[in-house]
Amino acid sequence: MNTKRKKNKRYFTEETQKYIVEYNSTEDTKIRGDIYAKHIKYPFEKLFENIYNTYKQLFAYVNDDYFMLRSECMVFLTDKMDTYSEDIGRAYSYFGTILKRYLIQKNQSEEIKQKRRVDVEYIDDNVIYDYLANETLEYVSEFIDVYVDYIDSNIHYIFTDKVERKIADAIIDMFRKREELYLGDKGGDKKILYILIRERANLTKQQTLKITQVVKKFKSIYDKLYYNYDAYGCLSVSGSYY
Repeated sequence: MNTKRKKNKRYFTEETQKYIVEYNSTEDTKIRGDIYAKHIKYPFEKLFENIYNTYKQLFAYVNDDYFMLRSECMVFLTDKMDTYSEDIGRAYSYFGTILKRYLIQKNQSEEIKQKRRVDVEYIDDNVIYDYLANETLEYVSEFIDVYVDYIDSNIHYIFTDKVERKIADAIIDMFRKREELYLGDKGGDKKILYILIRERANLTKQQTLKITQVVKKFKSIYDKLYYNYDAYGCLSVSGSYY
């Protein structure tokens, strides 16, 4: 009677550990490359896969692109290989522990970044939405170009405060690149616009409070310029509309 041996499902074995030690014992890049490619790369990838699938709920903020995340983790583990020695204990436990910690820390860091991006309290989002995200950009594109040139040419007169000028510069840049902007579904997301301004101007949370007043100034000038542009078909960049 023929019997089949049960297939060994272990991917990170004592042999893997020996190859890691061998890898660390040489400075020859070719030898290291061969050892890694033949004996370490696959166990590391399976280690990532196992931890990722087991603790996936802990990595909600970094699991959008599995393969990119895996590549980042392979680089991390490779960089950490020279920190391992057999007196530490089993390589499987060591690398599994530091990889899990890395993923948790990366997830926490990304969570903080994403929460900061949507932290737009104290902002009247209707102002920026109405004058940067509405259909005016599509139907009066020629006027928008003139409007932007006018504010850019007179920015130091219109905005005497340095922070306000930074915000104005960011808004001008957004107007110039308006066709490249993605503002969300159904015509635009007001919060996205504020986030873009804040990030482009590199504002602190306190400075962010000035966005609304700067945009209101843009609105006021917009109304006056459009009235003249519609009536006369042209504008002078040296005229005073502020």
